[in-house]
Amino acid sequence: MIGVAIFSYNRPKMLVEAIKSCKGADEIVVMDDGSDMQEQIMEIAQEHGGVMRLTPVPVEYSEQWEALRVLRNECREFFTNDTALITESGQAAYMARCATRPGLRHYLFYYKGIPVGFCRLSHEGVWVIPTYGLHPEFRGKGLGRKLIAMTYLMAGGPIRGSRLVTNSGVRAIDESLGARTTSVSGGVEYWECPWPPPFVEGLL
Repeated sequence: MIGVAIFSYNRPKMLVEAIKSCKGADEIVVMDDGSDMQEQIMEIAQEHGGVMRLTPVPVEYSEQWEALRVLRNECREFFTNDTALITESGQAAYMARCATRPGLRHYLFYYKGIPVGFCRLSHEGVWVIPTYGLHPEFRGKGLGRKLIAMTYLMAGGPIRGSRLVTNSGVRAIDESLGARTTSVSGGVEYWECPWPPPFVEGLL
C-alpha cells in the first residue's frame, strides 16, 4: 500500500495539482496547517479523492488562542488541577506568562477544517508534562486516541502526567500507547511513559 501525505496552507490551486499528481497512491491524506480558507481546502480534498485527517497546528495567533480557550473550557471537567472557566482576560494574562516560558508549547488539532482538540506540552527537567482535550461532540469517533498518540510523539521526550481515577477511557488509551500508572492519590492517577513511546515500535 502506498500512502501520500500532503501539507496544505492557503494554496487551493496548488493542492489540486498536488492531489492529481498522486493518483497512483492508495491513500492521499491532506493535512491542513491552519489555512484561512479551510472549508475550501476540505472541499477540494474530498472532490479530488483526498481525505482530511486530524492535524496539529502550533498556537500563534489571537484567533487560535481564543479557540484554545473555548476548547479548554469544554474539557475542563476532566482536569486534575484547575477546572475553573477561563475568561478572555484570564487568557490574556496566561498568554503574557507563556511569553516568559520558552519550554511551553500549545497546539490545536484541526479536523475537517475546524479546531476540535488541543494539547499543551510543558518541559520540566527531563520530563514533558502534557495536557490534552477533545471537544465532547467529537468523542467516540476514534479521534481521541489519535490526538493523544500525536501528543506523545510531539512531546519529544519521556512524559509524566495525571488523570482522574474515574477517567477510564483516557486510561485505556494511555495504557495502550505505553503509559503506566506509578501512583494513585486523592482520586488522581499519576503515570509515566518512556521515550520513545512503546507504541512506536509497532509502526517501524
